[in-house]
Amino acid sequence: MALTDNIVSYWKLDEASGNAADSVGANTLTNSNATYAAGKINNGAVFNGTTAILSSSAFAVPTTALTFSAWINADTLPSSGVLAAVISKYTTAAQTGGVYILLYNDGGTQKIHFTAYNSSTGLDATASKTQTLSTSTWYYLVGTYTTAGGTKLYINGTEVATNTDTGDLFNPSGRVLTVGCQNYDGSNNVRFFDGMIDEVGVWSRALSSTEVTALYNGGAGLQYPFVGSGPANLKLYNTNAKANIKSINTNPIANVKSLNTNT
Repeated sequence: MALTDNIVSYWKLDEASGNAADSVGANTLTNSNATYAAGKINNGAVFNGTTAILSSSAFAVPTTALTFSAWINADTLPSSGVLAAVISKYTTAAQTGGVYILLYNDGGTQKIHFTAYNSSTGLDATASKTQTLSTSTWYYLVGTYTTAGGTKLYINGTEVATNTDTGDLFNPSGRVLTVGCQNYDGSNNVRFFDGMIDEVGVWSRALSSTEVTALYNGGAGLQYPFVGSGPANLKLYNTNAKANIKSINTNPIANVKSLNTNT
């Protein structure tokens, strides 16, 4: 399976200003007070921790399987009892539900949560990892969910937490997908992130641990459409390497250079 299979949206956040284009679908992120600067790969979005949000009202949460991914680099970390959301679509209204990745300071202990939630089905699956975070440091966060396997949280390409609770997810109507905050009940409890976020992706399937490790790429990261350099990275596009080259190129192995600068 290719890393591009079942990808719903991917925001490179390479803009210099304005809204953030979706490289895959039509879910452009509307910019409210975010800026752009040199990020993990090319540019990334800068969030001020108080007012900056990127959002999409059109985005619908996949209900049976999904992956959220993002690179983060915090300028400040949440103080005790405070949360800071990386990516979220969530509501506390009737039929509460949604999904999010956030940082949480639990009485002085820094944690990272990936949560899939739907009160109507009793689903409250949080994969949580106690993690000592440093400011001015890039971390790659990935959360996956399936109705068969529950939630998994990955940090820097490694699976670090699981939760086996399962049930259909809920797409909160009237709520927006937000990057850089949670904003789950309107004007209050927005849970802003302070720092940079880059390379945000959503899939309607759970990426495998091998795929997550490939995207982490030894700390260098990969940008959509995830074409690496050199023969070792050909497998990021094809799980069977040479045997499947024709699924990308109608011409045989001689044309691998159209995907990889090294053969």
